Amino acid sequence: MAAQRKKKATKAKSSKHRVKKRYIVLKWMFKLSAVFLAVVCVWLVYLDAVIQKQFEGRRWELPAHVYSAPTLLYVGAPMTASQLVDLLDTLGYRKVYQVNAPGEYRRQGQVVEFYARAFDFFDGKRDARQLRLGFDNAYITSIQDSNRRNINTFRIEPLRIGGIYPTKNEDRLLIQLEDVPPVLVDALIASEDRDFYTHFGVSPKGIARALWVNLTSGKARQGGSTITQQLVKNYFLTSERTLWRKIREAAMSVLLEIHYSKNEILEAYLNEVYLGQDGQRSINGFGLASFHYFGRPVSELTEEQCATLVALVRGPSYYNPFRHADRARERRNLMLKHLYEGGFVSEAIYANAIKTPLSVTRQGRRQQNLYPAFLELVKTHLRQDYSGDDLRNEGLRIFTTLDVAVQQQSEAKLVQRLGQLEQQKGIPKDTLQAAVVVTNPDNGEILAVVGDRHVREQGFNRALQARRPVGSLIKPVIYLTALLQPQDYHPASMIADEPFTMTSTDGSEWTPLNYDKQAHGDVWLMEGLTQSYNLATVRLGMDIGMERINQTLKQLGIEQPMTYPSAMLGAYEMSPLEVTQMYQQFASGGFSVPLQSVTAVTDREGALIQRYPLQVNNQVDENAVYQVNYMLNQASMIGTSRSISQRMPHLAAAGKTGTTDDLRDSWFAGFTGDRLAVVWIGRDDNQSSKLTGASGALQLWIDIMSDVSFWSYEPNMPSGVVLTAVNDQGMPVEEGCPAVASIPMQRQFVPEQRGECKKSNKVMRWLKRVFQ
Repeated sequence: MAAQRKKKATKAKSSKHRVKKRYIVLKWMFKLSAVFLAVVCVWLVYLDAVIQKQFEGRRWELPAHVYSAPTLLYVGAPMTASQLVDLLDTLGYRKVYQVNAPGEYRRQGQVVEFYARAFDFFDGKRDARQLRLGFDNAYITSIQDSNRRNINTFRIEPLRIGGIYPTKNEDRLLIQLEDVPPVLVDALIASEDRDFYTHFGVSPKGIARALWVNLTSGKARQGGSTITQQLVKNYFLTSERTLWRKIREAAMSVLLEIHYSKNEILEAYLNEVYLGQDGQRSINGFGLASFHYFGRPVSELTEEQCATLVALVRGPSYYNPFRHADRARERRNLMLKHLYEGGFVSEAIYANAIKTPLSVTRQGRRQQNLYPAFLELVKTHLRQDYSGDDLRNEGLRIFTTLDVAVQQQSEAKLVQRLGQLEQQKGIPKDTLQAAVVVTNPDNGEILAVVGDRHVREQGFNRALQARRPVGSLIKPVIYLTALLQPQDYHPASMIADEPFTMTSTDGSEWTPLNYDKQAHGDVWLMEGLTQSYNLATVRLGMDIGMERINQTLKQLGIEQPMTYPSAMLGAYEMSPLEVTQMYQQFASGGFSVPLQSVTAVTDREGALIQRYPLQVNNQVDENAVYQVNYMLNQASMIGTSRSISQRMPHLAAAGKTGTTDDLRDSWFAGFTGDRLAVVWIGRDDNQSSKLTGASGALQLWIDIMSDVSFWSYEPNMPSGVVLTAVNDQGMPVEEGCPAVASIPMQRQFVPEQRGECKKSNKVMRWLKRVFQ
């Protein structure tokens, strides 16, 4: 009995011990569970905060998008039907038989009909509009809307010419869900997430279906991730393949679905997804991909084009239509099959779509930075007002002055002419380099910049960065300085083109020579400039004084002073852009018009941040400038730039050639009534180009101006200037004198003394060439 009681007691004691032990275990399990749940809750709260903070604020670092100037159409505008069609092609418009939708056009002889896209300009949004334009030779004769009502003016949307990209080199164009064709959304959901509108972020059904397909096929053919999970992975997480990352992905997907609607998530995905690569720049989102692959907005895509883009989601490199066309076409057709089987497209559309070529265009691929030299100028101007981070990350929209047609012509003519010059002069191929800057003389807007014969290369920008001796381009400054003293000088003042030697303070001697190695005796001041006589120019400059010449340079916007007399013959370095700024004041009649490349900047929503209005100051006496321009115009007819009148007899111009020692640099700066252009040709190794200003740069200038300029240089004579009859000694003569010429003098400073009518000497022979 005692043994049994003892056994029972021991058993009871053991039972109590087990209960107590179980209690302790349960207690610790409860505590650990509570801690685990608390940690999970804290973790979920943290994830929730991360999601809301990043998703509510600025979702992406957006590049600044840079646009060309819009093209203004108006009755009487100089444009042909072919030029308008070329512009529409550049903008990605489609040629059709019947114009029904934005982005379409057709041409019938001298009539072009197109449907302009809507565009958000910096000064307001413009809706899409259908137009019909009539042409007569080289001018627009009529503009009508779809109801045949006459329209005075219309702006075609600008071309996106490039961007300023974030450090990650991600590029995207944000779109809204309403801009996306429904068939693209249908294809995306059919391909990536059939249960998108019913699941809560994670789809057990989708995971099971993917597992079954992969198991039965023996390879990974489907993924189980929802669109929400893909967005979370791309937007919040890294690409590591770990269980922990998948857990975070699932949790964040559920949280994202709690806070945001399906449409908000879908729109974010459409803007986030990676769809290709263009050099170092990644193509993100369907908005940019549409331009990259098809050269047009996503809203204008056809069914087969939408399917092509959706096909890229699974593997942008593997299905790259530029590199793997057959593979991309097969995947596209599978997407079209999904659409047909889902009832999203008809059998007729499906049958036609699968037979359609991929129709991708390489034009879109070039839109990273179409015109790198001009883009570099834009960045330089913007850095004065914006930080690098703002330019790279805030999605600014930058509207510039670039004229697409002028830029394209400048590039094409430069490449063509350099090849011709190398062949003519026996110069090794791809040796010559060049730079071109073209502006509007009236407002200083820079219309085109070319800084390299390889026009798409980014690197050394000769238009902005190459400082080269300018040769005789500097001479108009010296003659202008003289004419700013009208009591002493006028265009018919006599100056000596005779040899001389100058001795510097260190005992060295300088003996300038004319290009033809001849001295021409006493010549008119005007002849000294039009014939570019070195001896006459230096003598004039020394009479005026370097200090006065430097003052004139400052008035023309050039701070760098001349320090040696040789600078008067071009031993003075400037970049093509600086030369353009200097000649801009000649072309504008003496007004100081700062060059500008940017007209306005808006934020990503289109709100105007800053405008860059025209700035004009009257810096240089208009009477003296008119006299210099008169002489530069004479140079284009009988002087060093007479090729202009020979090759462009219909277009009056004014300008100056420039050539440096050993023919290293060939320059020309000149202007017509509507264009100013500066051209430099030379070699990067500083060897001889074998070209004078007249044989090289001037010929390229004429090539360009023949296509981009429409108005002759025909300035109005200022009231302070009067045409005065003079004899061969430059003295005013009485009316009716048989041996005279009329030259512009400043009215208040016409010499009172009258000269005699004398016939013929070498000055008169030159005058006959000028005024015959």
